Amino acid sequence: MILGELISRAKYLADSTNIPETDFLYVLSDILGLSKTELFMGQNTMLSDRQIAASLSAFERVIAHEPPQYITGKAPFFHLELNVCPDVLIPRPETEGLVELLLKRISATNRILDIGTGSGAIAIALKTLCPTLLVDAIDCSPSALQLAKLNALENNADIHFYLGDLLPQDCPVYDVIVSNPPYITASEMELLDTRVKDFEPKQALFGGEDGLVFYRALLQRSMPHLNQDGFLALEHGASQRTEISSIARQQGWGRIEPFSDLQGRDRYMLIYAPKTV
Repeated sequence: MILGELISRAKYLADSTNIPETDFLYVLSDILGLSKTELFMGQNTMLSDRQIAASLSAFERVIAHEPPQYITGKAPFFHLELNVCPDVLIPRPETEGLVELLLKRISATNRILDIGTGSGAIAIALKTLCPTLLVDAIDCSPSALQLAKLNALENNADIHFYLGDLLPQDCPVYDVIVSNPPYITASEMELLDTRVKDFEPKQALFGGEDGLVFYRALLQRSMPHLNQDGFLALEHGASQRTEISSIARQQGWGRIEPFSDLQGRDRYMLIYAPKTV
């Protein structure tokens, strides 16, 4: 079998299952070690029996709605290629927007805490893009933390990791606390794409009945652990800006800066520690 026949099969399967063709090409690219451009330029390449079997097996997993990133065990984030598995959320392009927002506002020597680090995407991106930062990261999942540590090691990112829920024990004071927390509501969970609902970790998605459980806890507990000019940097659901702002004001937080993602949807919020006289 030549490569072009596998590409044609991918297109047929995509059309017949209503699964994006890019999912099939993603796993094919990984198995063959070729870029998408190289796939289409090398369609007359003869494939080995092992390559064919591995590709067809991966296609079956795609048809079963398994995310292609879990099939390959890899996911892109900024300039990084991170290891991923079903114990961690697959990094999203929207979260790259949160990192970009931070890079415009932090100082090179800031101390930053990434809460719910998962694969370590936010923490590792910040550390590799600004190596002089002091970066800590925490997650309540031992398996997620193990994977984050591996990703940090492979990317030469010197990060201190904590196992725990929300804030580390004996928590130091930070300039920035950043998080992309679970914020999906109970009603939204039922409507999620099968690839998300059936394969990605529920604890990284579900934010309680109204999706705001994490925000309430963080806003209530984190203020003493921020410097006077420090701030929270949060990703949130498109309909949650008003409620999170209200919770922050009730807790006595200072200035609130909302931001939208590239699609114009409410997505990020910077919440500043109150000024002291």
